[in-house]
Amino acid sequence: ACKNTTIGFKLTKQCKFHKAGSFAYVGYHPKYEEIIVSYRGSVNIQNWIEDFDFTKTPNKTIDPNYPDAKVETGFYKNYHSIENCTINEILNLTTQYPNYQVYSTGHSLGAAASTIAAVKLALNDDIPIVSLYNFGSPRVGNKQFSQLAQTLLYASQRMVNHGDCVTKMPYKTMGFY
Repeated sequence: ACKNTTIGFKLTKQCKFHKAGSFAYVGYHPKYEEIIVSYRGSVNIQNWIEDFDFTKTPNKTIDPNYPDAKVETGFYKNYHSIENCTINEILNLTTQYPNYQVYSTGHSLGAAASTIAAVKLALNDDIPIVSLYNFGSPRVGNKQFSQLAQTLLYASQRMVNHGDCVTKMPYKTMGFY
């Protein structure tokens, strides 16, 4: 289905934080007029520890205007370790290509980071419409974060395999949606 669709994609930045195993790449596709940030899923023990840190971030972590929107702390740590690298490159590319749409994507832990990134990008007035396409994403935040994400990211997809336990964690009984 995706045969030859990445031909012409221009990689502009690789963002990594080895200690946490965080990794993302940013680039653009001139044919489709897209800017893409893609986050990698779990690859090491530190990532698995982050996957199971079911505490929630402090108030105002996502945005001071939404103090009740909280995300799982481990997911946030993974995202935050490369946040400046990814956001700065996206801002650079949107300056160069103001008519391009921004896409955020990832798998598993990368999907959680991608969701946080997409919400933060959508809250930035300098960023055009942000779309989110995730695969095997866990539940990222509390009800307020979920509502904020649904409001901001009307062009989004969360693809899951019904039998995948990752997509059902952290549990709703723990306050995650």
